[in-house]
Amino acid sequence: DVERSRGLGDVYKRQVLQRQKDAGFFLFLRDVKKRHDAVQEIQQQRNECAMLQKKLEVSSAAKSRFIAGMSHEFRTPLAAIQGYSAKIREKLGDSCEEAAAIQRASDYLLTLVENLIEQGRLDSRDTLFQPRPTELADFLAQLEEMARPLAELRRLKFKREDVAPLPAWVLVDATRARQIAINLLGNAAKFTDKGGFGLMAAWKNGVLTLQVADTGPGIPAEDQERIFAPYERNSDAPGAGLGLTISRELARRMGGDLTLQSEAGKGSRFTLQIPARSCEEPAETGAVQISAKRIVLVDDDRDM
Repeated sequence: DVERSRGLGDVYKRQVLQRQKDAGFFLFLRDVKKRHDAVQEIQQQRNECAMLQKKLEVSSAAKSRFIAGMSHEFRTPLAAIQGYSAKIREKLGDSCEEAAAIQRASDYLLTLVENLIEQGRLDSRDTLFQPRPTELADFLAQLEEMARPLAELRRLKFKREDVAPLPAWVLVDATRARQIAINLLGNAAKFTDKGGFGLMAAWKNGVLTLQVADTGPGIPAEDQERIFAPYERNSDAPGAGLGLTISRELARRMGGDLTLQSEAGKGSRFTLQIPARSCEEPAETGAVQISAKRIVLVDDDRDM
């Protein structure tokens, strides 16, 4: 009856259902072919996406290895350029503008190379973090010593502010924290034409906050997330567009974050927050006596 009811209209269907009801049972049939086909199609698409993702990961890993390898190769000739340009300046004096230009260009290229190497490490998950007891006052003083010459070179004002109370010692990877802070301070000096920039430090509940604010042109809301993407820049200033990408990724891998508050025409404020619990000053270790040794360094590069 059910088979016959498929093509005989609603009246016959009601008659079939009535007979089933009189007999004391109901029989419901559902055609699930469309649903089965849809599930199969979705599963096939998932499999294709998984295969494509695997290919992309392999390709990305190969690209990262290539960039890291080439970047390491760039280091050797760059070291030679830096060394010889420094010797030229020693012989001719700082007034030699040509040697100074070579020095600036090589410094810039080395920064690009270091950023490419760091990005390769982040992509391959090879970045290591080593939290160690760090004297916070000394750490902040070093950042100020690096920032003030940048401000003076650009004829900008620099201000440092410490929000009390700050612990004397904190457990943090000072190398990575310094790397992020220097990038933020360097950007503030680079993109600020008038006014100045500053560094604010605060600590609360085991979290160290470093904030770099400037009076630069600011960043429009629609660009504020984009500038953290690899190889993206917010102006025509030189650079590979990796500094903020690396800084945010390092901050997040340390368990913190790097955020931005900005408005076009009203400057920018970058805030770095990373775990840094207070700790005791490490015990002094005894001096290690090392007898005089002769060291031989051999390099087959005649320019080194």
